[in-house]
Amino acid sequence: MKRPVFGFLLFFFALGLAQAPCVAFRLDDTQDDWMVSVQKAVMGALKRRGVPLTIGVVPKLFGNYPGSEMLQYVKENLEDPTWDLEVAAHGWDHTDFAGPPYTELFELIGMGKEKLMDVTGLPDIETFIPPFNGFSERTLEALKDHGFTIISSGITHTHGPCPRTGLDFYQLPQGASTAKSNGETPVVATETWHQIQSQIASDGYAMVMLHFKSYALPNKSVNDTEIKNLMDLIDMIVDANYTVSNIRGLLDLETQVLPLPNTASELVEGAPLSEETLTCGPEDPTCHSPASHLTAMLPLLALLSRFLVQEL
Repeated sequence: MKRPVFGFLLFFFALGLAQAPCVAFRLDDTQDDWMVSVQKAVMGALKRRGVPLTIGVVPKLFGNYPGSEMLQYVKENLEDPTWDLEVAAHGWDHTDFAGPPYTELFELIGMGKEKLMDVTGLPDIETFIPPFNGFSERTLEALKDHGFTIISSGITHTHGPCPRTGLDFYQLPQGASTAKSNGETPVVATETWHQIQSQIASDGYAMVMLHFKSYALPNKSVNDTEIKNLMDLIDMIVDANYTVSNIRGLLDLETQVLPLPNTASELVEGAPLSEETLTCGPEDPTCHSPASHLTAMLPLLALLSRFLVQEL
């Protein structure tokens, strides 16, 4: 009986190595006075399902007076140990962060970080979501100089992330969305699900972007149909046995992520960064995704299964 028991142990050890993909959620454009009921409805729906979330807060438009309903709601949930809520800086006033000079970017990023820390009471803000997903080498320099460690922009369109370690600044791109590119027109859950599958196939994880505008009716009240559509998407993720996370949580998982170059000098001076700039090509033999790790485990799992059958 010892050999079958040993086989079972090997089998479940292998299953443990083949970690389920992770799906992270981010909600852009959080602010004080625009469709507060809709913002709270989206956040509340995710909280009820236990789905961690990163909110991209527009610093200039957030926490501008003590009675801010949205500020109080965010602070209450940051203090709630049952929900993993992360605050990210979403620019300063939702203008372009790719074109301005370094000095302007440094000032705006610094003001945004200080404002968010002040109004929320958080000791630090380390995640940055650039407005319109645009950024440049100068943006990265300014972010690093202010102690940011993550930037989440748009999807990587080339090859999967490189398993480099030891860097202190990561690109975690968003490859799925619950709305069309305008951020207002919702899409059905199955379309977002296909986008999730596509990013998992290339990066080993998926990032879903939400805009609360797509969960509002024309009169700016909550669109319950679209909230249900979001719940349907979460059901698909749960049924697939995927894990869920916010942006920061991706670094706490054994999910390979794509680090940015160690220094800005590795990039083209003054040029806006495309996602292609940040990926490794097929000529790099170390470039692979966690999805490929899972695939590589399948022969071993099959072999172990045959071993168990023979022994039993």
